[in-house]
Amino acid sequence: MRTITIRQSTIGDMEFCPARKGYATHPLWDEPVSEQRCFGTVQHALIERSLQGETVDDILFADVKTYIAEIVAEQFAEAGRPTDTGMAAGMVGEAVHAFSAWTETMRDIDLTPLLIEETLEAIIYEDDTLQVVLQGTPDLFTDNIGYDWKTAGRAWKDNKAPYSVQAPLYMHLVEVNYGVRVRQFTYVVYDRRKGAWRLYDTYPSDGFLRSALGRAREYGRQIAAGAFPGTPTVSRYGNPERGWYCSKKWCGAWGFCEFRELPD
Repeated sequence: MRTITIRQSTIGDMEFCPARKGYATHPLWDEPVSEQRCFGTVQHALIERSLQGETVDDILFADVKTYIAEIVAEQFAEAGRPTDTGMAAGMVGEAVHAFSAWTETMRDIDLTPLLIEETLEAIIYEDDTLQVVLQGTPDLFTDNIGYDWKTAGRAWKDNKAPYSVQAPLYMHLVEVNYGVRVRQFTYVVYDRRKGAWRLYDTYPSDGFLRSALGRAREYGRQIAAGAFPGTPTVSRYGNPERGWYCSKKWCGAWGFCEFRELPD
């Protein structure tokens, strides 16, 4: 039996451009490493240390510059690229500010953990030849709320969080693995322009959960079938221009993708 593992990021790739997912194992794939990605990884690492019981002083008054440099270097190493040492040095001040702001934002919230950064799995489809497994690594779940830390170049629009499939999929994983049914999921988003965190509470319905699981299941079946069409435009009808995700900065297949060519 073949097993296909689906993560929330897999769904994102398939919804933006399936070819991006299909090309990810191509020998010419050139994994992009952005400053935005590295900054977000640094924040997750600092926050996880705090949730594990380290004090802010322990985290920030140790050699935080070296720690951040090591995280950034690991991102480049995983992508098979030489490390950009200047990138790490350039984000230290902002990273420290963001983490300090997170501790203030979350100070009066009960974050007693049910789980922290734990990879969970659940079978969401199975027949005689194929098994689709949903996999995810939630940042934090308490007994009654799930949390996910995000960093963004600007504030989220208010309608973004309720439509994200990450919340219902993670809530399903926790229910399957822990037997705990959580009804609230909160995205905690750092707006890099304003230098502040904001909480976006969501309460996914049972119907949205079924929809999210259905999307994950069908993308799993599509991957198993080896069907990866390229979709470089946001919409052939409403917006025929190239999507932001179809660029050298964001896609490792840019150098060889057969679908990238447009009239421009």
